[in-house]
Amino acid sequence: MAGMEFLANGDFWTIVAVVVSALGVYGAEKADRRRERREAEKRREGGERRLAEQISAQKQELGRRIDRMEDRFDENHRVVTAGLAELKAAVGALSTKVDERSRPRRLDGAGRSNAGTDVVAGAVRETPDRYSTEDPKGKAEEMP
Repeated sequence: MAGMEFLANGDFWTIVAVVVSALGVYGAEKADRRRERREAEKRREGGERRLAEQISAQKQELGRRIDRMEDRFDENHRVVTAGLAELKAAVGALSTKVDERSRPRRLDGAGRSNAGTDVVAGAVRETPDRYSTEDPKGKAEEMP
């Protein structure tokens, strides 16, 4: 009858109540952890979604910046190319002028000209018959 006495004593029911309470607390705690996990998962998903949106916006902004930089680069490239073309034309013109001045010019007409000069291979030579045999000093002295 000792077993009956234990049941009638109230200690058994106290132990059962404590065990049932502990199981209830354990179950409630487990449910709280599940709920917290779901909420944390929702917060994490929300954070990931916001992060993805921020990254997308930043990618778009970077794309716009790159496009603007490419446009400025293209415009600057056109300006520089036009400037280089002008410089190339100027250098070409100067080079032509330098070449014209550094090489002898060929005179038009071959053979003897009307002025009594010979034109031979770009050189002008006067004929000897154009010179007088008189002393030039003597002539200069005779003139008043």
